[in-house]
Amino acid sequence: MSSRKTLVTLLSSIVLVSPFLTTTTQAQVNPTYCTWITPNDLRSTNGAPLRSVDQIIQQDRANVHKFGNPDRDQVDPIFTSYEKRLALAEAVRRSDISPGVRNAILNGNATVCVFFYGNTVDIVQ
Repeated sequence: MSSRKTLVTLLSSIVLVSPFLTTTTQAQVNPTYCTWITPNDLRSTNGAPLRSVDQIIQQDRANVHKFGNPDRDQVDPIFTSYEKRLALAEAVRRSDISPGVRNAILNGNATVCVFFYGNTVDIVQ
């Protein structure tokens, strides 16, 4: 009985502490990368013009991970799949991007740094 009580106590402690461990871990893995937005990033894989910041940021990461990084951008360890890049684009859509940064990205030829927080991003120039 004593070992069973010890096991229950241990499991209860893990359950109580685990939300804090998850929060700490998530904070530590939020990727940050800097990138140069070029004409390569302003067009889709099919050559169609991209007209929104989320599409351009998603295409930039596709160019890095799928198409050989033609602009020699900083490589991140997270956005390696289409699904992860789609999550990045969704986070960009939910975020408040300053008008100056938004215009710089839409016009291309801008260096920006992206801070990914899971549901939102900060993008700074």
